[in-house]
Formats: sequence, structure tokens, C-alpha cells
Amino acid sequence: MMPNVNGKFVLIQAFRCGNKWHVVDVVFMETTSTEDIRSSILSHESDSCVIECTDAYFPFIRELRFSTNKEIRVMKEFPDVDKRIAATSDYVKNSILFSASKVESDTEYVAFMNNLMDYNKDSETKEASAVLSGLVQFVVKLGLN
Repeated sequence: MMPNVNGKFVLIQAFRCGNKWHVVDVVFMETTSTEDIRSSILSHESDSCVIECTDAYFPFIRELRFSTNKEIRVMKEFPDVDKRIAATSDYVKNSILFSASKVESDTEYVAFMNNLMDYNKDSETKEASAVLSGLVQFVVKLGLN
């Protein structure tokens, strides 16, 4: 998840399916409220969470680690997200699956997918692409790909 990409909080929940990753849920909302972020993290059943953010969120993350049973990992925000999106786009195209049923029933999932489809290099519409490229960076770095 990324707590603030252009004023939007973006969380994706993904599971490995063979050699692909399936995005099963999305939180995609305009907020910078740490309480909204906390609620979203806690509402998802998972043992771990990876947060990509600036140093400003580190106190929040430290408190979150102590108040939950989840394994919380932190990645420093990537300095040039457009370059990372370009570098990971083939992996996203070939190894990320999306939920057709969520597209039909979940407005946040639809907003996320629309944002993903609207991305162009150097555009302001990059929230979905940024968090997916972060997922790819994480799984490749840990050898989970």
C-alpha cells in the first residue's frame, strides 16, 4: 500500500496464484487520514503488510507495528515512480491478474482499474500504476516472482 499518492490512499491485496499475482481487493480513496489508513489495513485479513511511504509516515508505522499482530514492512518511497512504472510494466502485464467479479461489483476496484488504464508517462494519473509497480519491486526483490 501507499498512504499518499497524489492525495490518494491506495491499498491492494494480492495473493500468489502459481507464478502470477491476483489482485483480490483494493482500497482507493482520497484521504490522508491515518485513522482511515489504519482502519483499511485492519479490515483486511492478512498476516503482513508492505507500506511504501516517505519518512513522515514512519511514526505512524511504528505505532501500527505495536498495535497490530501484522508483520508490517516498510519500503522508502521510490524517487522516480515513472521510471519504476516503466521498468515493471511488462511484469504487470504478464504476471498480475485482476478480478472480473470485483470490476462488476466494487466501485473502488473500478476506480482503481480506470486509474490504471488512464496512466501515461509523466501524467498525474499514476496512483494505481505506482502501487502495482511497488508490488512488483517487492516481489522481485524478495525472489517471490
